[in-house]
Amino acid sequence: MSNENVRDRILIVDDEEPIRHLFSETFTKAGGYDVETARDGYEAVEKAMSEDFDVILMDMMMPGMNGLDAIKALKITRPMVPILIVTGGTDQIIAEGLASGAAMAFRKPVVGETLVQAVRNILTNVGKSGRKEEP
Repeated sequence: MSNENVRDRILIVDDEEPIRHLFSETFTKAGGYDVETARDGYEAVEKAMSEDFDVILMDMMMPGMNGLDAIKALKITRPMVPILIVTGGTDQIIAEGLASGAAMAFRKPVVGETLVQAVRNILTNVGKSGRKEEP
């Protein structure tokens, strides 16, 4: 039985607090989302190991564990969770992230509504926790 009050869980990973705050506010205002944040790849992997997320938004250029290493680790531990790259990085960085399993990429600056629509599309097409919906 489906519970329509269940909110989609999003993990926003970025080393810049203003970006985390902006994206958190964007998804909170859009409605239907529970948002968590992480400052770097280490924190993202730690949170994803202990909590379930439906989508992860990942910056690529961060101190400590960068986005590419975090994507690789997350694809081992949570392979079905879609990851969207949101970065100011180069085309090469984006290509490496996509090759490592990210679903799509956006270059900063990106309009918040663009991210919300992308997340909605992914959740509609892939379903909760990255599992394909049964036909």
